[in-house]
Amino acid sequence: MRYIITFFLFFFFLNHGFCQWTLIYEFPEFSDIKDIEINESNELFIAVDESIYKSSSEGISWDLKYSGSYEIRSIKFFGTDTGYAAKAYGDGTGICLRTVNNGEFWEIPLVFTSYWPDNNDLVLLNGHSIMLAGGQAVGYAQISDDSFETCDVKYPDPTTKSFSAIDCIGGDTCIIIAGDPYGFDDEVGGIFKTEDHGQNWNEKEIVNLGRDIVFTSKEVVYVLGVFDLLKSIDGGNTWNVVKSYNIDKFGEFCAIKFINDSVGYLGEKFNGLDSIAIYFTSNGGLSWSATEIPDLPISLSAIDCIDEKNCYFTTNAGEIYRTINGGMTSISVIDDYIDEVLILPNPINNIVTIYLNNAGLFNPILTNVFGQNCKFEIISRSPDLIKCDISNLTRGIYFISLDDNLNTTFKFIKL
Repeated sequence: MRYIITFFLFFFFLNHGFCQWTLIYEFPEFSDIKDIEINESNELFIAVDESIYKSSSEGISWDLKYSGSYEIRSIKFFGTDTGYAAKAYGDGTGICLRTVNNGEFWEIPLVFTSYWPDNNDLVLLNGHSIMLAGGQAVGYAQISDDSFETCDVKYPDPTTKSFSAIDCIGGDTCIIIAGDPYGFDDEVGGIFKTEDHGQNWNEKEIVNLGRDIVFTSKEVVYVLGVFDLLKSIDGGNTWNVVKSYNIDKFGEFCAIKFINDSVGYLGEKFNGLDSIAIYFTSNGGLSWSATEIPDLPISLSAIDCIDEKNCYFTTNAGEIYRTINGGMTSISVIDDYIDEVLILPNPINNIVTIYLNNAGLFNPILTNVFGQNCKFEIISRSPDLIKCDISNLTRGIYFISLDDNLNTTFKFIKL
């Protein structure tokens, strides 16, 4: 019986793409996932239409934790227990939800008597200080320093139709971008920066239809527009385009996720072609590789990651995809040291040979389908190849990474 189970699991992983992006869950038809958030305990939360769901099973199953009258557009957690969710509309019923018990119960801490439209994104500066971006006809940032018991409204740019996203580094430095993440109401808008906790905002650059923003450190920040991904290496004062949309496929950027200053993911959908692409970079956007998705969805709404290779993305059709190796069977990275790589033989019995230029510069890393490192022995090395003994491994699918920084990964089968 044990051998039958082993045989089944071997072919399951071989045929169901655990090496790429795998569809792990589908909500009912017409469900629209707006955001995905992972807290410090690696529990997942998603905003689906007017509801918030939680998963403690790595996305395999989901429990409903909140359902209301207006759609939820952004979820953010500070640590494990404290989280907030931005409601699309206030309408006298509050603009933000709060949880203090790990998402088990959500409350409206502050009820506004006036109408607050298009609350698009929020950011947590600490456990009790929050900034929320939105607007309609007038773009605004709302700031609360007491967990939304009270709230001040700031107007960085009264001429802007809406603000789509906001992010902060430290307690006082934030960047907010103009745009509409769910339509095409705004043509061109500004990138605004504050260094005094939202009291004053200065325009630093222009972005077309801003979608998202990510601080990865005090100096490095990324801003996503529909047609360009911009990067700043001086804290948001000056900007350069690091990737533009695919004009031939009528592309449109949808979401980004950066793990640190260098490693990140970028999602693009191709209008009229019913397809998407997710790009990966390990060098801060100098070069990009398209990750592989076996069952291609037609939309993409949000990306979040536990670490560099363990990531999730959601779609506007209620789908959740996951990868445990960055989404690739192999990643072609622009690098002067590598011209061509061959892994022979494949499938493999006991000895695997890696043929590549400058082999002496690389230290192979071996992982299984669960992302766990596996022990092996390098038995010989030359300028053109590395020979490894993997006789200690059980049969199954494995991955060889040539270098942890290059993220150049190749799949092989151990017999």
